[in-house]
Amino acid sequence: MRPSITVIVPVFNAFSTARDCLESVMQHSTTAARILVLDDASSEGSFADYLKEFPVDSRFEFIRNSTNLGFVKTCNTGMRLANTDDVILLNSDTLVTENWIDKMAVAAYSSDQVATVTPLTNNGVICSVPKFCHENTIPGNLSLESWAHLIESANREQPYQDLPSCVGFCVYIKRSVLDEIGLFDEASFGLGYGEENDLSLRAQYAGYVDILDHKTFVYHKGNCSFLGLKETLSVKNLETLRKRYPHYLDRVSKFCSRNPLLPIQRTISDLLVDSWNTDKPRLLHILHNGPEVSRGDPIGGTELHVQDLILHVESFAHWSLVSAKGYYYLSAHIPGHTAEYIFPVDSIQLSDVISTTHFDLVHVHHNRWFDHSNLVSAILAHGRYMVSFHDYSLVCPRFHLVTPADTVCTGHECFTACGYRESDITKLRESSRALLQNARERFCFSLSTKSYIETILHESFTWQHIQHGTMSNLALPSAIDDSDLSNFNIAVIGTITRHKGSTLFEKLFAVSSIGDCHITWNLFGDTCIELPPDVQYHGRYKRSELPELLSAHSLHLAVFISTCPETYGLTVDEALLAGIPVLVGPYGAPRERVENLGVGWVVDSLQVDSIIEKIRSIIQQPDEYLAVRKDVGSVLLPTVMAEAAQYKAYYTKYLPAEFSSASTLRLFIQRLALDSKPKEPLHWRVLGFLANSSIHLLDTLGIRGSIQRIATSWLPLSVLNKIKRAR
Repeated sequence: MRPSITVIVPVFNAFSTARDCLESVMQHSTTAARILVLDDASSEGSFADYLKEFPVDSRFEFIRNSTNLGFVKTCNTGMRLANTDDVILLNSDTLVTENWIDKMAVAAYSSDQVATVTPLTNNGVICSVPKFCHENTIPGNLSLESWAHLIESANREQPYQDLPSCVGFCVYIKRSVLDEIGLFDEASFGLGYGEENDLSLRAQYAGYVDILDHKTFVYHKGNCSFLGLKETLSVKNLETLRKRYPHYLDRVSKFCSRNPLLPIQRTISDLLVDSWNTDKPRLLHILHNGPEVSRGDPIGGTELHVQDLILHVESFAHWSLVSAKGYYYLSAHIPGHTAEYIFPVDSIQLSDVISTTHFDLVHVHHNRWFDHSNLVSAILAHGRYMVSFHDYSLVCPRFHLVTPADTVCTGHECFTACGYRESDITKLRESSRALLQNARERFCFSLSTKSYIETILHESFTWQHIQHGTMSNLALPSAIDDSDLSNFNIAVIGTITRHKGSTLFEKLFAVSSIGDCHITWNLFGDTCIELPPDVQYHGRYKRSELPELLSAHSLHLAVFISTCPETYGLTVDEALLAGIPVLVGPYGAPRERVENLGVGWVVDSLQVDSIIEKIRSIIQQPDEYLAVRKDVGSVLLPTVMAEAAQYKAYYTKYLPAEFSSASTLRLFIQRLALDSKPKEPLHWRVLGFLANSSIHLLDTLGIRGSIQRIATSWLPLSVLNKIKRAR
């Protein structure tokens, strides 16, 4: 016989979200359940009055506290009013799904030892799917109901899993357990956070267990009722839990690192891939870091570009392939979820992955970290592929055409300046030439890149010139008084590494005035150098927020002085979108755009004195500055959507008559992919430590370039690449 159940929904403000919750409860709950809605004296008014036009049925009871009691006391009030019923505590920022009460009740009575039951959710830390311990969205190709049905079908045969604690967004609690151990601890947990963990641990001390109902999914929006108090409450109450249960946090940490829910999550992920991967052509992107950058690498222009293609080139099933530290990472990029499959490099042939039976098209963005010969052979065997140039790794082992002495090369200083073997460079470029000769299309983001590649390879190719797209195509209006240049604010944007000019910026940041003009440097991003205290450091940023962030800081100029010939430079566009003129170096795509669009200035040489002198001339010619700034405000840049449309046209042009087999790819993955994510091998960690320590020492002594030239003269490229990967 099914127990009597009362569903308790505490509400404090956020009425529209709470109404959506009640609508889902009314739609998906059995008539036998009692629904108790407790309004904790909401400051926005009476929730019951708000719902006058909302057709609720007789199962719903509305009670409003005369004063605000806080979440914990309100829940306790509800549990007392439930009398002898089992209770389900349901946050008002949730949406429930079909048969949720019945399934949770079955789980609760699957054993006499069960105290609480928590369902799966998108945003519930240890109960989150498809990505564990993350805030997820519902995969974009599914409705909430179809997602819940997929989860139930994926996990019918899985046993219930013990949890270190219930999770409070939605929790079923047996009345017999409440009678034995008591309700929430009102005195210790006040307004909320941690009270359900305390109850779980008291139950566990009494011999009970908390379990996960992996057949039920409840959507959780998260944190709609705490008015910004979450961080304060969680820190304070976490300390209470730590003192009361010294081993609890260790148990949670071990649970997260061990992740016993992995079989459940993997089954869900695989079914999701299957439902998405059946009726679309499959496009494989090959690059050096995955678009999601799951291995801790900083995200750059290549990753952002591939993200844009995945998001905006519709009607394709996008996959990516990355090589990292002895493994291949093959990822399916479903809207709202990425499923990652891992293969040891030594156990598989690249041609078995990059196969026409698995993927209809291949887009090569980067060859770094792959064995170049194997990669090119596999791509040539596939045949239907395109190549983009995000840097110069197909022709330069250092991939940026910059020598160890930070000078730009023409591609022919490999032996004199960098010390590489002629045979290694010849082999690299011969295979790259073959790759380009046989590509269906070759994409460049700037014409200067085309010139560099053709000069180095001594061969001309047909290219498609497509600029990177931006989130908007029109600059924001100026937010500063440009007529007064006596205080000059300069922006430096992005991750400023050595090839992005970090050694030059280190000297420039020390310049606080030019003549009578005060200079303020503003860094938006990160750098490897130590910043003087008067540099305004704004830290990392979200790409979508950057134009408005830049516009808000009264910036006169953005400076880009890469020591390499950039193939594009997205940050230049981001400055232009903020209405800021730019000063760029003498090489590559940034110079090309400035000269074509008239949106800034070009320095003649990468010497600190030359850069300072150019900034001085800009300040001393305000009329010219104002004219350039006006031109920046009227420039039109291509949008991401326009860029994606161009690529989609090329992809569609080269599709085969019949698409590759989804079932063949599925069998391949099932047969060869690892069951879990591997830990980094010890020899990689040791090699990485030694490489970083050695490079730091050589930089300190000022002899890094000389030593590198000597090392590269006798170490083969394969060994050098291993050292670089370890770093």
